[in-house]
Amino acid sequence: MDVWARWDSVWFLRIAEHGYGSLEGAAAAFYPLYPATVGLLGRVLLGHYVLAGIVISLAATLAAFVLLHDLAETKLGAEGARRTVLYLALFPMALFLQAVYSEALFLLLSVGAFVLAERRRFLPAGLAAGLALLTRPVGVALLPALALIAW
Repeated sequence: MDVWARWDSVWFLRIAEHGYGSLEGAAAAFYPLYPATVGLLGRVLLGHYVLAGIVISLAATLAAFVLLHDLAETKLGAEGARRTVLYLALFPMALFLQAVYSEALFLLLSVGAFVLAERRRFLPAGLAAGLALLTRPVGVALLPALALIAW
């Protein structure tokens, strides 16, 4: 399974196991929600942090695909929604959605925020956007888009 835990995954895993305090300043570049989630599940799985990261990433990817299908179906119909999810799944960079990276969790929270906003549930949408911001710094880009939907 270590093939799914390379490059930046090492940082996420170190933060999940030891927190930010035991690492040098470069760890501050990694936002806290994903490593905290990996740390929690890793402790439940008796220290198998790589497995925890893979499980979280795959579960978040599946949930994001389901929500994306739901969102796209209202705009594009059933066939368009199916193709939307298929194209995302086949996109070469989708490889990172199954690795120990924060991309899958960010995708889930981002798509979830838009699904909630489309349903006029703006407080939960804002909460999802806030959690996305705790996952990756580009989460701040969700706020103007959600404000536009609310307006």
